[in-house]
Amino acid sequence: MVNKVSRKLIGTIVMLVLFSSIITGILPVKADPVTIDVYPGDIIQNAIDSASPGDIVVVNSGIYHQNFIVTKPLTVVSLGAILDLADTVYETAISIVSSSVTISGFTIRNIPAEVHAGAIHFPVPSGGVDGGIVENNIIDSGFYGIVLNGPSNIIIRNNIITAVNPVYLISS
Repeated sequence: MVNKVSRKLIGTIVMLVLFSSIITGILPVKADPVTIDVYPGDIIQNAIDSASPGDIVVVNSGIYHQNFIVTKPLTVVSLGAILDLADTVYETAISIVSSSVTISGFTIRNIPAEVHAGAIHFPVPSGGVDGGIVENNIIDSGFYGIVLNGPSNIIIRNNIITAVNPVYLISS
């Protein structure tokens, strides 16, 4: 009788171990976010493109004459970075076309006054972006600071914006 119980118990344990290893192999495991550093001379868009959802892109101190588009859930943080669009062809500094994006700590300047895209722009109409944070940025824009075209649940806090239209809501 002890033999039968022992075999049943061992069989049950083996089945549980096999089942748990199968389930572990099927279910995705959330890895810790990776931090990707960007330094003057680097292209911010390259770091964003190489990041995985949930990663953190840190743009280090310096002046960057470039823009970027965030197409996946990321945190993009500036440690003293200035996005300066003077003498560039860019109409907006940061475009956000993904949900769950955080943009923090940038100084953005020299956005052309005749452009209606804004320094930080959510250009996806019809509610395609849900959730995000824009915080602790300094924006000096000719006409529009932050433009929201359809996103929902966006938190905008602690920004200093000098513009004719600091926050422009097209639809949301």
